[in-house]
Amino acid sequence: MFRKLGIFLIAIGALAMVLHALGIRFPSLKWFFSVGETFGWVSCSILILAGLAMVLFAPKDFRLSPQAKRQLHRFHSIKRGWWSLLALGFLVLLALLDNLIVGNRALIVSFDGKLTFPAFVDAIPATEFGEEGDGEPNYRALKEKFREEDAGNWVILPPVPWNPTLDSDAEQRATLIVGEDGIARIEGSGEPYSGLASTFYADSPETKRQEARYRRGLLDGPMEGWDRAGNSVEKAVWEQGEEVSREIVDPAKLADLESAEITLLTVVRYPPVPPSFKDKHFLGTDTSGNDI
Repeated sequence: MFRKLGIFLIAIGALAMVLHALGIRFPSLKWFFSVGETFGWVSCSILILAGLAMVLFAPKDFRLSPQAKRQLHRFHSIKRGWWSLLALGFLVLLALLDNLIVGNRALIVSFDGKLTFPAFVDAIPATEFGEEGDGEPNYRALKEKFREEDAGNWVILPPVPWNPTLDSDAEQRATLIVGEDGIARIEGSGEPYSGLASTFYADSPETKRQEARYRRGLLDGPMEGWDRAGNSVEKAVWEQGEEVSREIVDPAKLADLESAEITLLTVVRYPPVPPSFKDKHFLGTDTSGNDI
């Protein structure tokens, strides 16, 4: 049992490393590197070493004690508990499929006879599919566009083609103004703002440049910045308007972005959207743009 678990850990760690090195973002396995490059390599290495230790040093003749066997047999006889465990296991396996089931990136796009797999790679610019802008396309809109053009291009989306958070076609935007007192307020409002605020690339208003959290009008919480392809280039943490830490993920890309034109600080609002089976937005969203 322990040897099989060790082999499984080795396979997971090694596969995650290989796929990341090849630029393939496979569901669940990509999580290790989504936290950070260093964290990904270190955590996968630890998995492999733990697996090797189990294979080499774990007892080969491990067996359950008679008491443990009786307890398992008793649990198996309780049908409600047994079927609940199977249902929970199925849901866990389903969740591991990640953006194969739920996500706004297309699984496959066929454009001009060329196949691409956006859900498994880093962000692909819209220009790759004949659209304008360096940001990532809206694949739901792209699917409708290809359908209307009827030129042989097509898009396959996940069964639920929406991100679980901050994804709604009904979004509204407001400008965030930082006053002379250093307090951020939504334009036209006198109340200090609390929530997320973003800047976007001026020539690609759907592509975020930075996003930060405000509390009572002051930067307070995590901040992150991205390049046009959606890759993280910087991270920081603020407390009550003071920067307490900063990490430059990609200095070269960040330097290239210093001259990029960006929008004013923007607050994206998401009015509640009712559930829709037609749009495959089965749960609808709340006022924060999160699935209910």
